[in-house]
Amino acid sequence: ALHGTGGEDGVVQGLLEYLGLNYTGSGIFASSLSFNKEASLDFAKSIGAPVLEHLVFDHSMLAGDQTKDLSEIDKEKILSWNEGYVVKPVASGSSRGVSLCTELDEFSEALKEALKWSSKALVEKRVNGRELTVGIFDNQAFDAIEIRPKQGFYDIKNKYTQGATEYLLPAPIQPKLSEALKKQALEIYKKFQLKTYGRIDFIAKPDESEFYFIEVNTLPGCTPTSLLPKALAYKNISFEHLIQTLLDESLSSFT
Repeated sequence: ALHGTGGEDGVVQGLLEYLGLNYTGSGIFASSLSFNKEASLDFAKSIGAPVLEHLVFDHSMLAGDQTKDLSEIDKEKILSWNEGYVVKPVASGSSRGVSLCTELDEFSEALKEALKWSSKALVEKRVNGRELTVGIFDNQAFDAIEIRPKQGFYDIKNKYTQGATEYLLPAPIQPKLSEALKKQALEIYKKFQLKTYGRIDFIAKPDESEFYFIEVNTLPGCTPTSLLPKALAYKNISFEHLIQTLLDESLSSFT
């Protein structure tokens, strides 16, 4: 249950498989695909999942301390996103290096910050909507949890500061959206070839007319107070059962 670069991106999974050692959770393919936001968005789109418009930039956009000018095509696209845009590292965790922007002149600093954490940066259309996450366990999708930071957005501070964020379970959404999210999350889980457990993040428009896939968590937090265990507990599935299943399935797959 290692998190972040090296632990969640297929690297340690590859090492363990080479050494013939058992490990819990998803394999190399699912881990590397899910951790790379550019690859995961492209793959999700290919299987019919709704994704937000986005652009990808790398270090070639930086010239010393300056950011090179955007092309007119890229500039027009970003300006067409009325609610602003989000800049994030393509491959990193815990919302490090993420910036929420409303003006084009914020692009340069946001890009430089994102590229501190990854070789590429994702620039994504912003939707001021509702953050929702669906836990998957044992090939079953559970009720969505709505994530509501009390201030700002769900950054590293709000993720790990006790009391900084509200988690609404089940999410106060219409049954139609709830079922659509669970169906989409389970399809993504299967097509991405996740194993035993995972968590799929979405954002929905405030009126619930549309929702979009954001990312896959192949190794979601696994403490009794983490989001996936909370979703399971709501359905009377104990934390001990979750851990025992992870262990049992990791052992059986290597025998």
